[in-house]
Amino acid sequence: MKRSEDVKVLLHLLKSNLAKSDGGPPSPRAQEVLKAMLHKIGQTQEVELTCGEVFDLLDQYTEMIMNDEDVTQLMPLVKQHLEMCTDCREEFEALLKVLQNSPVL
Repeated sequence: MKRSEDVKVLLHLLKSNLAKSDGGPPSPRAQEVLKAMLHKIGQTQEVELTCGEVFDLLDQYTEMIMNDEDVTQLMPLVKQHLEMCTDCREEFEALLKVLQNSPVL
């Protein structure tokens, strides 16, 4: 995951909102982004997979989904990563869509 990028964006938003000359509260959009990022940071685990590791397992994970296997039990770290990482989730969803629309051989 791009956790370091999330933290950089979060720090930038905090600094820019704290530096407001009128001392007003952060904009609703900034509040929404900050809340989402804090949620992501709060969901971090002791052991996590990188995007590269998830990408290497994505075909197996998708096949398990297609076969109605319990990915929560069989591949919990992949599932957790996909819940947190938009880029990897988009790759997974694209692969799943292709497989769902492919004729059975």
